[in-house]
Amino acid sequence: MHAIPAKRDLSLFEIAELWSREIKLLRTQSDLLEDLGKAWWRGEFQSRTEVTRLKALRALFHTRRAELPFWVEGSEKPQTTWEHPDGSVDVLLLSPVPVPSADPGAWVDGECLSAYEVIAQDWPNEAFDIVDPVVRGVILTSQDFAGWVANFGYSQPTFWALPSAAPTEPLKQAAELSQRLSLGTNKQFVKEYIATAESSGALPTQAGLEKHAKAMRRKGGREDLRRQFRAQRAEAAPGRGRPTK
Repeated sequence: MHAIPAKRDLSLFEIAELWSREIKLLRTQSDLLEDLGKAWWRGEFQSRTEVTRLKALRALFHTRRAELPFWVEGSEKPQTTWEHPDGSVDVLLLSPVPVPSADPGAWVDGECLSAYEVIAQDWPNEAFDIVDPVVRGVILTSQDFAGWVANFGYSQPTFWALPSAAPTEPLKQAAELSQRLSLGTNKQFVKEYIATAESSGALPTQAGLEKHAKAMRRKGGREDLRRQFRAQRAEAAPGRGRPTK
């Protein structure tokens, strides 16, 4: 198979199809498309079109699908279990998606990082099928793709030619920088971790924050994350912030 020219851009769907042909039985097109979709939601690369995670999240919110629970910080958590008279119980398997407010027009990207991560964890689920074609159509350049592959330690595929003047290390550094910038400030990151933990009924902890930061592939700033966590938990303590019940 001849390599796709470096100057040609490809969609995630095309990348998954060509990549799966190259590695054959190791991973299917669906497997690779799922990996690429999750990576996009986590901000590991951006589309070369006007498609953004924020626009996709707003579209999901506007559908108001019952099987896709949204949780506005500070409001009552959505119902996830229903008991019936016959003793049976229906359980909503998807995690509540935390959003900063009930007005999607007021959202900004940095406030929705926890929502993106929750969607990435549950992607793909049929509840997200309204935006699945949009994600499949996300466009990457060969340089974007090569940077993502290098950053996460995958073997460099050969189906797509690399730019002639694009050494691996600068691509890796560019991908890492893009990831750090997309995550926003440490203060906001910690705030969203705490909200996500509380929305799922878990106790926010420093160890949990560090595990979450690792899962989000957040680079550096460990001591500042700890300081932000201690400060925000102190503000939430009885008598110093939000009221207790």
